[in-house]
Parts: sequence; C-alpha cells; structure tokens
Amino acid sequence: MTIILAQHDQAPARTKRSDAMNDNVLTVEGLKVGFRTDKGRFSILDGVDFTLRRGRTLCLVGESGCGKSVTALSIMGLLAENAEILGGSARLNQHELIGLDRHALRRLRGDAMAMIFQEPMTSLNPAFTIGNQLIEGIRQHSDLEGAAAREHAIEMLKRVRIPAAEQRMGEYPHQLSGGMRQRVMIAMALANDPGLLIADEPTTALDVTIQAQILQLIRRLQHDSGTAVLMITHDLGVVAEVGDDVAVMYAGRIVERGSVTALFDDPLHPYTIGLLSSIPRLDDTLTRLSTIPGSVPTPAEMPRGCRFSTRCPFADQHCREEVPPLAAVGNDKEHVVACWKAPIEHCEECSESREVMA
Repeated sequence: MTIILAQHDQAPARTKRSDAMNDNVLTVEGLKVGFRTDKGRFSILDGVDFTLRRGRTLCLVGESGCGKSVTALSIMGLLAENAEILGGSARLNQHELIGLDRHALRRLRGDAMAMIFQEPMTSLNPAFTIGNQLIEGIRQHSDLEGAAAREHAIEMLKRVRIPAAEQRMGEYPHQLSGGMRQRVMIAMALANDPGLLIADEPTTALDVTIQAQILQLIRRLQHDSGTAVLMITHDLGVVAEVGDDVAVMYAGRIVERGSVTALFDDPLHPYTIGLLSSIPRLDDTLTRLSTIPGSVPTPAEMPRGCRFSTRCPFADQHCREEVPPLAAVGNDKEHVVACWKAPIEHCEECSESREVMA
C-alpha cells in the first residue's frame, strides 16, 4: 500500500551549524523506495535507517545494485520518474525532506546539502565554462553578484588546489583532466558551505594516485568546515581511509552499522565478513581470495526473510522466513547487526560452515 506523502510549499530554513542544538545533521528512518515497471512495482529500499552527525563521515558500503545510490538520490529528491518513496523519513537538521516539492528541494540543493557525482564529465555542462557553472550556483544561493561572485568562485578553486584558478574559470570541462574535473565538482558542492555533503563513488573513474588526492582533499575540507559527509562506495579501502562510521547495505537493507573501528575489528554479519575476506592482503600471496557465491537478488526475486539468505552458508528456515531486526549483540550499543546467527563465532549450529567465510 502506497503512502501518500504531504507536499510542502516552503523549504525549511537553513540551520547554521553554530546555531544547531542537535548534533544530528541527517536522520534517515524506515526509508522505503519502489520502482514502477511494466511488470508491476518492486521494492528497492526496505526500511533504511541511519544517522549522520556533524563533522563525521558515514560510509555506505555494498555491492553494485544494493541501493546505495538510490538512497542518496532519495535524500536529494533526484529519483527517476518511475521511482516513488513509499514511506519513511529523511530529516536534514530536523526538517523533513520527504514530501518537499521540487521547488523547495531546488532551494536546498547546493545550499544546505550538496552532492558529488561519480562521473564529473557527465555532471558538468560541456557547453559552459567552469566559471559560469560555479558562479551560477553561488548566485542561486547567496547574495553575491558580479565581481564578488567571481572572486568567491576563484577562491573555491584555490581551496580545492586547482592551479591557475583564474585561468581555469574560462576553460571548458573537456579541457581539464578527470582529477581536475572532480575537484571542480567538489568546489561547486562546497561553494555555499553545506551542512551535508553526499559523495557518490567520487573516485571510481580516477586512477589510484588521483583517488588518494581526492579523498585527502575531501577529508581536509571537511575538517575545516565541519560538514557531515555521506560517502557511498563499494571500496573498503576508501572506508578505512576516510570513514568514521559505516553502514553495510545489502539488497536495499542495512545489515550492519557501527564505527569503522568496530566493524573492521569485529564484523558481525556474514555479508560483512565475506566482503572483508575478499580483500587481498600484501602479506599473503599464496591463499586464494575468498568469494561470496551468487549475486544480489533482483527486485522481483527478493527473499521473504533475510535478503542475504540465498547466499549465506549459515542460513536456515528461520532466516529465509523472518526478517531479522537491526540489534546490538555485544557491549557496543552503536554496533548493530541484522542477523539471527550473530555473532557467528558463538553460533553452535554454524560451526560446520565457518570455514566458508574464513
């Protein structure tokens, strides 16, 4: 049953970081998203929950097709026409985003919240100069005009360490390298000092050296501004590099959530264990890499219970029939997992299957 969400006429007033009483910048609760096709409507996200605090980076991790980008687009109000939000809440500085009309969302995007997309060449307009595109966003969300807006744009290019910033203002996207284009996207995203920055696989299209530079740049700018960052990635190396907290997503659900340290030291969900086991190690050149058999189920084939049950060596009938809730299983109440068998090391009936996930 589709939930009809109220439309609001006004965008919420932007909450300055210095004035905010609550440290939570983004709170997502029970977010559900479906897609309409000629074969019916299928659930993509099913009850996604997480909180992002000021000055911290939350990494949303999972395989391709798990719903990471759909989550980001839902928050930004950029879902495709055949997608619909079926329920749940997404609050930016305690102001509800779900249900805002497109005009209200446009006033928020680029101001209170901003997004860096995976491929900058398709995000930047090839027909306009870098300067035109930067200045447009600045003028849209501030009182700066003319020379003042141009000076602010040049200053933003300098902040992201683009050399010859004044010269770059007159150049077109095709004249810049991939790394430079991504730096321009970061400058555009941060030009109006947003409280929330969503980075959707921002280094995927870049070589390893440039990836490291971009991640270091985002981390430094975040440290300077206190912006909350939602980093979407499938790369656990990126998580270890920039993350404070991590949420592991599988088939549209959060299956494990906690601090980066807790998750790397003591992964609880079989899917998380599988992801970590598949990372190559420099000190081990003889062991064959671990793999997770199968693939993410299609929206039309989602299991009734745990969505990982079709690939999990520990799954039984209970797992296949009933959805496990996110719950703490140890002393760390912030480290939660959605698994009936967690912790695996204490599961007696799982003993014969443990070696599969080693």
